Formats: sequence, structure tokens, C-alpha cells
Amino acid sequence: MRQWVRDSLYRSKKFRFFIVGAYNTAFGYLAFVGLYLTLGSYLHYLIVVVLAHTLAVANAFLGHRHWVFRSRAPWWPEYLRFNLSYLGSLALGMASMVLLVKWLTINIILAQGLTIATTVVLSYLLHHHFTFKHQSDVP
Repeated sequence: MRQWVRDSLYRSKKFRFFIVGAYNTAFGYLAFVGLYLTLGSYLHYLIVVVLAHTLAVANAFLGHRHWVFRSRAPWWPEYLRFNLSYLGSLALGMASMVLLVKWLTINIILAQGLTIATTVVLSYLLHHHFTFKHQSDVP
């Protein structure tokens, strides 16, 4: 069992992505909730989405770069591609929030949870095929 865990943690990129993705999904959601509860009466919820997104992307980059994709390339171009990858997720997330909150009248905090859950697969595909493309041969 211990060998399987070690093999999964160190050799399976998809498993590492799952662990980092689960952590960052929780981090991003909690960042949104914390910012919304703190700033929601002063700022529109979509501005809070952008602020939480910015924090979550900076946090996620480190885990994806160092642990998931094990990149040794210069960090700055990857950081730019990483942010470009997440712009699609941000646009999708903001559109989802408007749909869920304004049109379906779902609670803002619940809507953000649903929105984050839908962007996980898109995130993996974008990072695998765009952000860290040159690292795709690393297991």
C-alpha cells in the first residue's frame, strides 16, 4: 500500500494534478467566501470573483509548476501562459455566476462553488496542452 501511494504521488501526473487541483479548488473557493463575506457589501460579487481568482491563480501556479508538471523552464513565460489559460476559466466562471445568480437566483456562495467545480477539467486540459506543453513527456 505504501509503495502504491508513493508511486501515485511521484509518478502519476494526473494524480498529482488531482491533489493540487483539489487543494487549489478549496483555496480558491475559501478565498472567494472570505473576500465576499468581508467585501461583499462594498463590492459587486463579480469584482470579488476577480480578486479571488487572482489569489487562486498565483497560489495554483506554484503547485502546478513545481509538483504537477515539474517544470524547469524559465518561470516568467509559463506564468504568462498559466494566466492566459485561466482567463478562459475566469470568463466561463463569470458568465456562469451571472447565469446562476441573476437568472436562476442561486445564492452567490453556492453559485461560486458550482462554478469552480465546472472549471477543473478545462483547467487540466489547458495546462497540459498549453501552459506546460513542453513538459508533457514528464510522467
